[in-house]
Amino acid sequence: MDTANDGMGSEETEAGNQSEKRERSRIGFPYQPLGEAIEVAKAIHDNVGAGQCSDDQLAPWLELSDKSSSYRNRISASKIFGLTESASGGARQLTELGRRIVDPDQKGAAKADAFLRVPLFNAVFREYRGNSLPPPAALESEFIRLGVAKKQTAKARSSFERSAKTAGYLKDGSDRLVKPGFSETEAVSEEQSPEHEEPPVSESGGDRGTRHPFIEGLLATLPKKQDGQWEVEERVAWLKAAAMGFDLIYGFKGSITIESQSGTPTKTAEHSS
Repeated sequence: MDTANDGMGSEETEAGNQSEKRERSRIGFPYQPLGEAIEVAKAIHDNVGAGQCSDDQLAPWLELSDKSSSYRNRISASKIFGLTESASGGARQLTELGRRIVDPDQKGAAKADAFLRVPLFNAVFREYRGNSLPPPAALESEFIRLGVAKKQTAKARSSFERSAKTAGYLKDGSDRLVKPGFSETEAVSEEQSPEHEEPPVSESGGDRGTRHPFIEGLLATLPKKQDGQWEVEERVAWLKAAAMGFDLIYGFKGSITIESQSGTPTKTAEHSS
């Protein structure tokens, strides 16, 4: 990862002045929608194919400065959607999913797979699949329940809705969240979904390169020790998000019960598959 949070929706925000407590999302999401992430993949594919490029090469291809927040957010989104990864020396390259998404014969299924790579989007899909989404205000409340910081809900909803349309989950103005169908060729590619691919190379080296991207993103949302007390309720929410991620990676098997005790009463959070 580029930084501890690397463009996840878990980036910290300031409420008031710097002395006030920072609010942190506990579930990952990209600030930029899927369409912007695909543009990054296309830029790499059109210029170096399956090769590698540096930030000072990639940014001009996107007509951006490599020092700008717009560029950083696009790179972060492309990584969260699983389209790009970091190579040695900080170079950028396409993942297997990224190569599929720029292939005209595979892009449909690849977009659907990329959408579900995002922890927040995957959680919402599992909650509402086949059903109509609630109105905007109610959907943002649902995001808060899932772990999005209150000040980031509008940005998360915009990214979610635009990405869902790009990936084909919301068609023809419908508010019903349905996974799109694929041709026989694309269905074969979908079986080789990102969770079964070789994991990306970690920028920091070490064993992190062997972890699934969801796990990397989940670990990035952990607060630092110097941030102070991590409330029990926040720990329970983080563990519930982890449980959903384990279902995504390892399959839906049984249930997990998370119990925590803070002060007096025992609080229980259940996650069932």
